[in-house]
Amino acid sequence: MRNGEVFIDVWNCRARLARYEQLPDGGMTWNYAANWEDLEEAAEEAVDAAGGWITASGHYPCLDELAQRAVWPVRRLMNVSDRYGDWVPATPEDVREVCELNGWPVPDLRERQTEDAEGREIREFVDTATGEVVLRDEWHALAQQGQDRQ
Repeated sequence: MRNGEVFIDVWNCRARLARYEQLPDGGMTWNYAANWEDLEEAAEEAVDAAGGWITASGHYPCLDELAQRAVWPVRRLMNVSDRYGDWVPATPEDVREVCELNGWPVPDLRERQTEDAEGREIREFVDTATGEVVLRDEWHALAQQGQDRQ
Protein backbone atom coordinates (compact mmCIF):
# COMPACT_ATOMS: atom_id res chain seq x y z
CA MET A 1 0.00 0.00 0.00
CA ARG A 2 1.31 3.38 -1.05
CA ASN A 3 0.02 6.89 -0.44
CA GLY A 4 -2.32 7.82 -3.29
CA GLU A 5 -2.65 4.26 -4.61
CA VAL A 6 -6.17 3.52 -5.89
CA PHE A 7 -7.67 0.10 -5.16
CA ILE A 8 -11.05 -1.61 -4.88
CA ASP A 9 -12.26 -2.19 -1.34
CA VAL A 10 -14.74 -5.08 -1.16
CA TRP A 11 -16.73 -5.26 2.03
CA ASN A 12 -20.24 -6.49 2.75
CA CYS A 13 -20.65 -7.53 -0.92
CA ARG A 14 -20.01 -3.97 -2.16
CA ALA A 15 -17.11 -2.89 -4.38
CA ARG A 16 -15.92 0.65 -3.67
CA LEU A 17 -13.09 2.55 -5.33
CA ALA A 18 -10.77 3.79 -2.62
CA ARG A 19 -7.43 5.56 -2.29
CA TYR A 20 -4.79 5.12 0.40
CA GLU A 21 -3.96 8.28 2.37
CA GLN A 22 -0.97 8.67 4.64
CA LEU A 23 -1.78 10.18 8.03
CA PRO A 24 0.39 12.86 9.62
CA ASP A 25 1.67 10.29 12.15
CA GLY A 26 2.85 8.00 9.31
CA GLY A 27 -0.06 5.56 9.54
CA MET A 28 -2.32 4.78 6.60
CA THR A 29 -6.04 5.03 6.02
CA TRP A 30 -8.20 5.24 2.90
CA ASN A 31 -11.13 7.19 1.62
CA TYR A 32 -13.73 6.36 -0.99
CA ALA A 33 -14.23 8.06 -4.33
CA ALA A 34 -17.16 10.46 -4.18
CA ASN A 35 -18.68 8.64 -7.17
CA TRP A 36 -17.92 5.06 -6.08
CA GLU A 37 -21.56 4.01 -6.47
CA ASP A 38 -21.51 5.08 -10.14
CA LEU A 39 -18.41 2.94 -10.64
CA GLU A 40 -19.50 -0.04 -8.56
CA GLU A 41 -20.49 -2.30 -11.48
CA ALA A 42 -17.14 -1.71 -13.21
CA ALA A 43 -15.36 -2.29 -9.87
CA GLU A 44 -17.19 -5.62 -9.44
CA GLU A 45 -16.06 -6.65 -12.93
CA ALA A 46 -12.46 -5.69 -12.08
CA VAL A 47 -12.58 -7.80 -8.91
CA ASP A 48 -13.87 -10.74 -10.92
CA ALA A 49 -11.15 -10.25 -13.56
CA ALA A 50 -8.52 -10.24 -10.78
CA GLY A 51 -9.76 -13.64 -9.62
CA GLY A 52 -11.59 -12.28 -6.58
CA TRP A 53 -15.19 -12.52 -5.45
CA ILE A 54 -17.64 -9.86 -4.39
CA THR A 55 -18.37 -12.09 -1.38
CA ALA A 56 -14.71 -12.11 -0.28
CA SER A 57 -13.87 -8.92 1.59
CA GLY A 58 -10.48 -7.44 0.85
CA HIS A 59 -8.47 -4.97 -1.21
CA TYR A 60 -8.18 -5.70 -4.92
CA PRO A 61 -6.15 -4.02 -7.69
CA CYS A 62 -7.82 -1.28 -9.69
CA LEU A 63 -7.25 -0.82 -13.41
CA ASP A 64 -5.84 2.58 -14.37
CA GLU A 65 -8.80 3.21 -16.72
CA LEU A 66 -11.22 2.75 -13.82
CA ALA A 67 -9.11 4.77 -11.37
CA GLN A 68 -9.09 7.72 -13.79
CA ARG A 69 -12.90 7.86 -13.65
CA ALA A 70 -12.91 8.35 -9.86
CA VAL A 71 -13.76 11.73 -8.33
CA TRP A 72 -11.99 12.30 -5.03
CA PRO A 73 -13.38 14.45 -2.22
CA VAL A 74 -11.29 17.53 -1.48
CA ARG A 75 -12.11 17.69 2.21
CA ARG A 76 -11.88 15.01 4.81
CA LEU A 77 -12.18 15.59 8.52
CA MET A 78 -10.26 13.52 11.05
CA ASN A 79 -11.70 12.54 14.40
CA VAL A 80 -9.03 13.80 16.80
CA SER A 81 -11.08 13.25 19.95
CA ASP A 82 -10.76 10.14 22.12
CA ARG A 83 -14.42 10.63 22.96
CA TYR A 84 -15.63 8.94 19.76
CA GLY A 85 -13.17 6.05 19.63
CA ASP A 86 -11.91 4.89 16.26
CA TRP A 87 -15.01 5.97 14.38
CA VAL A 88 -14.11 8.63 11.82
CA PRO A 89 -16.93 11.09 11.19
CA ALA A 90 -16.86 13.05 7.96
CA THR A 91 -18.78 16.15 9.07
CA PRO A 92 -19.98 17.88 12.24
CA GLU A 93 -23.44 16.51 11.36
CA ASP A 94 -21.99 12.98 11.57
CA VAL A 95 -20.72 13.73 15.09
CA ARG A 96 -24.19 14.89 16.11
CA GLU A 97 -25.78 11.79 14.55
CA VAL A 98 -23.45 9.30 16.26
CA CYS A 99 -24.03 11.04 19.59
CA GLU A 100 -27.80 10.91 19.15
CA LEU A 101 -27.70 7.24 18.11
CA ASN A 102 -25.63 6.31 21.16
CA GLY A 103 -27.51 8.50 23.64
CA TRP A 104 -24.42 10.67 24.24
CA PRO A 105 -24.58 14.42 24.84
CA VAL A 106 -24.58 16.21 21.48
CA PRO A 107 -21.76 18.76 21.36
CA ASP A 108 -22.18 22.27 20.03
CA LEU A 109 -19.32 22.48 17.52
CA ARG A 110 -17.80 25.77 16.42
CA GLU A 111 -15.62 25.99 13.30
CA ARG A 112 -12.36 27.90 13.48
CA GLN A 113 -9.54 28.49 11.02
CA THR A 114 -6.04 27.67 12.18
CA GLU A 115 -2.73 26.35 10.81
CA ASP A 116 -1.09 22.95 11.01
CA ALA A 117 2.54 22.41 12.10
CA GLU A 118 3.79 23.32 8.60
CA GLY A 119 1.81 26.58 8.51
CA ARG A 120 -0.91 25.34 6.14
CA GLU A 121 -4.43 26.66 6.71
CA ILE A 122 -6.84 24.07 8.13
CA ARG A 123 -10.29 23.99 9.77
CA GLU A 124 -11.00 22.70 13.24
CA PHE A 125 -14.34 22.02 14.90
CA VAL A 126 -14.25 22.70 18.63
CA ASP A 127 -16.74 21.62 21.31
CA THR A 128 -17.86 24.99 22.72
CA ALA A 129 -18.54 23.51 26.18
CA THR A 130 -15.14 21.87 26.69
CA GLY A 131 -12.84 23.60 24.20
CA GLU A 132 -11.82 20.16 22.90
CA VAL A 133 -10.91 19.91 19.20
CA VAL A 134 -13.18 17.17 17.85
CA LEU A 135 -12.56 17.32 14.10
CA ARG A 136 -9.57 18.62 12.19
CA ASP A 137 -9.56 19.17 8.43
CA GLU A 138 -5.99 18.38 7.48
CA TRP A 139 -6.47 17.08 3.97
CA HIS A 140 -8.11 20.23 2.63
CA ALA A 141 -4.83 22.12 2.78
CA LEU A 142 -2.93 19.23 1.18
CA ALA A 143 -5.52 18.86 -1.58
CA GLN A 144 -5.43 22.61 -2.22
CA GLN A 145 -1.65 22.50 -2.57
CA GLY A 146 -2.01 19.73 -5.14
CA GLN A 147 -4.55 21.77 -7.12
CA ASP A 148 -2.29 24.82 -7.00
CA ARG A 149 0.55 22.80 -8.59
CA GLN A 150 -1.60 21.73 -11.55
